[in-house]
Amino acid sequence: MKGTGVMMPRNGPVVTAGGLIFIATKFEGKLHAYDQQTGKEVWSIDLPAAAEGVPAVYQVDGREFIVICATTGKQTAIPRDGPSQPTEGPVHRSYLAFALPKPRATQ
Repeated sequence: MKGTGVMMPRNGPVVTAGGLIFIATKFEGKLHAYDQQTGKEVWSIDLPAAAEGVPAVYQVDGREFIVICATTGKQTAIPRDGPSQPTEGPVHRSYLAFALPKPRATQ
């Protein structure tokens, strides 16, 4: 079948209750955090593989956590079921979780 659309990376931003915007990029292979008020980057990290999907945010006992799926080759198109041909190196598949700083007590 042809002309049915395009396969777009499945990435997007997520906003935390603490005012941070997280976004992970497939081609860059990084997770970025931006201040919601200023738009300035406050943190980033290189992922072991390209990001796949929107980061997940969850909270336990008032502390927020971010989880991201890093599962495909950076700057390459590897199908979700794995490559159809052998790759030069191993295909990394992992989930990474990050704890955000504990909220400060309000006075």
